[in-house]
Amino acid sequence: MRKELIDEIRGTNIDGTEKFLYELALKNKKILEIGVRFGISTTIFLSALKHSDGKLVSIDTDPCPIAKERIKRFQLSEWWEFIQGNSLEVAKTWNQRVDFVFLDSGHSLDLTLNELEAYKNWTDLIILHDTLIKLPECQVWEAVQQFLIRNRSWKFKELNLGSCGLGKLYSSKPQRL
Repeated sequence: MRKELIDEIRGTNIDGTEKFLYELALKNKKILEIGVRFGISTTIFLSALKHSDGKLVSIDTDPCPIAKERIKRFQLSEWWEFIQGNSLEVAKTWNQRVDFVFLDSGHSLDLTLNELEAYKNWTDLIILHDTLIKLPECQVWEAVQQFLIRNRSWKFKELNLGSCGLGKLYSSKPQRL
């Protein structure tokens, strides 16, 4: 990654996960990101995907002007498709297999669990941000636990990266659609 991009990322709260996300994106060509906000992870993924001519599709209810400006400034638009909308509504018509899903959206129990259920058939790997935050408004870990009870062929591993947590859900029975 370019030095100015690294400096900008380090000024955020992503806290040590950038190298993992960048290296994961380098190994893949099609990524679905749910939740964009300021575009930190978006920029990391796109910086890697430009080397593999991959594609990132990002979904957010917000128009994400800061993320769009950042992506334009670093000339990464070519590898990005942005969908402004509700991720659960988009899921109803989603029909593309992806190498992995990066989930960092609303963090409520219901939303996170519903997003996991909605996109599980389109990938064998889901990376979740904020898995270690234990607050009433952030119930990612609780959603993961409920998802695992309902989906016995999926496993979870906390990656111990960053203060907010980064975890991976993966299917022990890979699906090919």
